[in-house]
Amino acid sequence: QIPQKVDERCFFYCSQTSRGRSEGQLPMCRSICLRKVFPHELMTPTPNNGNDKAKIEGHAGLPLPPEGQPPKRGYFSGVLEEPKETRYWREGWYLWTSRSPWSACDKIDSMQKNLPTQALRRQTREKEEERIYNEWAKRPPGPKPSVDEVSQHLRTELDGSFSSQIGVNFPPIFHWYVSSLIALPPPLLARIEKLLNPTFKVMETVRESFESGAQQELAMRMWEKARSPDPFILARNVCRKVWEKWNEGPPDGDAKSDE
Repeated sequence: QIPQKVDERCFFYCSQTSRGRSEGQLPMCRSICLRKVFPHELMTPTPNNGNDKAKIEGHAGLPLPPEGQPPKRGYFSGVLEEPKETRYWREGWYLWTSRSPWSACDKIDSMQKNLPTQALRRQTREKEEERIYNEWAKRPPGPKPSVDEVSQHLRTELDGSFSSQIGVNFPPIFHWYVSSLIALPPPLLARIEKLLNPTFKVMETVRESFESGAQQELAMRMWEKARSPDPFILARNVCRKVWEKWNEGPPDGDAKSDE
């Protein structure tokens, strides 16, 4: 039985300027997600009996997306060196961050897909990205860019279009280059849970109040109270008291002190 529990919470923030909008620039976006991988997500039907489950472990498991893998070396040289280590999904908590608007859209889309479906989709995209990169690697060699030019190119690509267009001296930059996925260690996890526990309780209480109809009942009572004569009577009484005090003038002590 799959538990009815929240396994991911995300917070997205995007902003745009008037000039950026007029020039067709992408918005500035920042994203952060907390993802909990439950045991049932690492289970797969066995070949013998579809009702039985076998836990996926080690190299038979599901690899993390590129933002969770060690970086590849030689990206700017045109000769990629595959990392010696491949990281896989494990039970526990993960922290995902990004500053790419495309990554934010992709993350929202991935929240309706399980880990095996995400892995298959990622394989298809990696093949396309590899094809684009290989086309760039076969380009006629141009002048070697300086360190400043490389830094400027990265800033432009990572904060700008995130395009996969092939340049002369620079390889295409894909949006997962500005995303990261890390597994949270248990001690850090305990602190985060303690920090966010009050927030989760408040959100759960608010959700239950909406489901039970308490919020709707409160709104109806407030509306009925606002339509009743009580608020107007209260306001009238306050205004009358203020007017009476105003007509009475200052106390006797204040009048004598003025003389």
